Amino acid sequence: LSAAAGNATLRAVIDEDMQGNALARGKQLTAGLQAAVEANDWIAELRGKGLMQALEFVHPASNEADAGRAGEFLEACRIHGLLVGKGGLYGNVIRIAPMLNVSAIEMDEAIAAMLAAINDLNNN
Repeated sequence: LSAAAGNATLRAVIDEDMQGNALARGKQLTAGLQAAVEANDWIAELRGKGLMQALEFVHPASNEADAGRAGEFLEACRIHGLLVGKGGLYGNVIRIAPMLNVSAIEMDEAIAAMLAAINDLNNN
């Protein structure tokens, strides 16, 4: 039974071109967030590949980890309808890892939620 489930999963990954979708949606995510990352000195970087990406939050003056702001961003994303993860050695990294079959429309919605969260943090 588990082998059949594994085969069905692999068939879906291939038939639905989930690898190609992950590449395209990852590029969409990077393009959608890059300007905001560059405009905010409290976001050290957007890093990752495909659909596994992360935002690192820092104190602008010292470039030290800012776990508090990462937590505020996580909560602001939740308020805007998006669940993201928090991690990193110092708790200052937001993990972005949507499902492999995320659509372009869903990615646009996620980007909009993250941009709104960034705006919220800038206005507090």
